[in-house]
Amino acid sequence: MRERGRAARVFSGLRFKMVMIVVIVVLPILWLFVYNALERRSEANENARSEARKAIDLITYQYGQFVREVRQLLTTLALMPQFKAADIPSCAEVFENLKGQNIPYGGFSLVDERGNVMVGEEYVNGSPGLADQPYFQRALRSRDFVAAGLTANPATGNPFMLCAYPVQDDTGELKGVIVAKVVLNWRADFLSRVSLPRDAVVTLTDGEGVVMARYPYGGGYVGQPLPEIPLKQAMRDVSEGGSLSAEGADGRRRLFVFAPLSGESPEEAYVSIGLLEEDMYAAANRALIRNLSILGALTALIFMLTWALSDLFILKRVRKLVEVTRRLGEGEFEARSGVERSTGELGRLAASVDSMADSLEKMMGERDRAEEEIRKLNEELEQKVRERTAQLEIANRDLEAFSYSVSHDLRAPLRGIDGFSQILLEDYYDRLDDQGRDYLTSVRAACQRMAQLIDDLLSLSRVTRSEIHPEKVDLSRLAEEIAGELESAQPQRKVRFDIQPGTSARGDGRLLRIAVENLLGNAFKFTANRDDAEVEFGTEEKDGRRVFYVRDNGVGFDMAYADKLFGAFQRLHGAQEFPGTGVGLATVQRIIHRHGGEIWAEGVVGGGATFYFTLP
Repeated sequence: MRERGRAARVFSGLRFKMVMIVVIVVLPILWLFVYNALERRSEANENARSEARKAIDLITYQYGQFVREVRQLLTTLALMPQFKAADIPSCAEVFENLKGQNIPYGGFSLVDERGNVMVGEEYVNGSPGLADQPYFQRALRSRDFVAAGLTANPATGNPFMLCAYPVQDDTGELKGVIVAKVVLNWRADFLSRVSLPRDAVVTLTDGEGVVMARYPYGGGYVGQPLPEIPLKQAMRDVSEGGSLSAEGADGRRRLFVFAPLSGESPEEAYVSIGLLEEDMYAAANRALIRNLSILGALTALIFMLTWALSDLFILKRVRKLVEVTRRLGEGEFEARSGVERSTGELGRLAASVDSMADSLEKMMGERDRAEEEIRKLNEELEQKVRERTAQLEIANRDLEAFSYSVSHDLRAPLRGIDGFSQILLEDYYDRLDDQGRDYLTSVRAACQRMAQLIDDLLSLSRVTRSEIHPEKVDLSRLAEEIAGELESAQPQRKVRFDIQPGTSARGDGRLLRIAVENLLGNAFKFTANRDDAEVEFGTEEKDGRRVFYVRDNGVGFDMAYADKLFGAFQRLHGAQEFPGTGVGLATVQRIIHRHGGEIWAEGVVGGGATFYFTLP
C-alpha cells in the first residue's frame, strides 16, 4: 500500500505533469516522422510496382516477338516449293539444315491431315493422337498459324510449345501441316535483357497456376502448382493483372506484380515478379530509425533538463505554498509562504496565498466573536424553549381536563334532561297535549344530538393527540367489515359495495379504521335517496403515484364548496335531510395528515362524489 501511495504521488505530481507536456509536444513530431516513413514506404512500393510492371511489359513484348519470329519461320517453310510439293526427302534435308543452326527449336515435322508424320519427329504418342490435338485441329480449320499452350520441362527449366502451320499448293490443296517444337530459353532469351533487383523471383505459369519456368531456377517448382497460393488465387480473380503482398515460397514477405502473357496461343499464361519488401523499404526504414534515434536522444535530454530545472525554479516554491496551505488548513492562521514576491505566476500566487492568510486570520477573529454571540443566543433560545414547553404541557393538561369535563360534567346534565323528558313523556303522557309532547320529543332529540356532537369532538381530540403505531393494514378487509356493519344497521337498504381486493397500506390500524369508517359511512348515508346505490373502494394511479379512493353515486356536491368539506362543523346538506355533526371529514383529514398523506374530493351535484387520499 505504501509503494502504491508513493507511485500515486509521483504520477499526480507537478513534475510528472511537466514531463507529460514534453511528451505531448514530442508526439506530433513522432507522428510526422512515422508519417514521413510511411509516405516513403508508399513511394518505394509504387516505384517497385512500376519497375516490375515495366519488366513484365518487356518480357511480354519479347515473348510476342519470339512467337512472331516462329510464325515467320513456319510461314517461310510452308511457301518453299519442296513443302508445297510434299517432297519428303527435300523436306527432311531442310529440317536437318535447321537443326544444325543455333535456333531454339527442339525439332520439326511434316504431318498429313490425319496426323501421320510424313517426315520429322513424333511429338505425340499414344491416344489421343496428333490429329486430335486442339491446336492441330485449329490449324486445319483456319489454314493459318496456331501455337499450342506452354508445356513445362522440369529437367531443363525451360518450357516449350508446339506450333503448327498448314502447307498448301498453288491450287489451295492441303499438302500437310508443319509442326515445330519451340523451346523458350527463359533465362537467355527473356531475363537477360531485364534489369531485376537482388533476390527477385520471376515465375511463368499457365492458366491453371502450374509453374512453367522460374528464376532463379528451381527444378522442384517447374511442373508443380504455384507455391504462392494467394498469388495463384489473385491470377484467377484478376485476369487482366495486378499486384498483392504475400509470403513467398522462401517464407519472406514479397510484393508480387503479375500480368497475362500475350501471344498467339488462346490458352492463358501469366508472368509474375516477386520483390522482397525488406529491400524495397530498406531506405525508408533506415531513415525512420535514424530520425527516431535523434528524436529519442533529444527527448531524453529535454526530460532530464525538465526534471532538474523544474525543481530549481518551480517545485521548491510550490512546496512552500503547499506547506503554508497545510498549516492554514490545520488552523495556523499566522503562517505565511515566505516565497519571494515577483511578477511571475508563482510570485502572484504566493502573494494571493499570504493575502488569503491575512483575511483568514481576520475572519477567524470575527468568527470567534460571532460564535460567542450565537452561544449566548442559543442559551436564551433554549431557555425560551423550556418556557414554551412548560406552557404547552400546561395547555395539554388543561385540554385533557377539558376533555374529562366534557366527557363527565357535560354528559351528566344531558342525560338528566333526556331522562326526565322521557319520564314526562311516559308518566304524564295523558296530561300533556300534543304540543307539549312535541316539545319534549324535540328536547330529547336535541340532547341526543348534543351527546353525539360531544362524542365527535372527543374523537377528534383523541385523533389529534394519540400516538401512531405503524403496521401493515389490510384496507380491503377493513372496508369489507365496515360495509357489513353498515348493511346490518340498515338491512332494509339495498347498496352494492364494490371493494377492490388486496389493497393494503402502512399506518396506524385503529386510526385508519376510523378514517375508512367515516368515508364509507358518508358514502352509505348520501346514497340513501337512490334505489341503485353503489359504493366503491380501491386504488388507482394518479400522476405516477398510488391513490386510494371511496366513490359513490349519491347526491354529490358543488365543487365551489369543496374547500369547506374538511372543516369542523361544516355541512353542505341540512341535518333533517342527512343526519350528522360535520366533524367526520375533519377527523379523516387529520388522520391522513398525521400519516403524511393528502386528501381531496371531487363531486357533481346529483352525480355522486369521490374522496381520494394518499398514504406514504
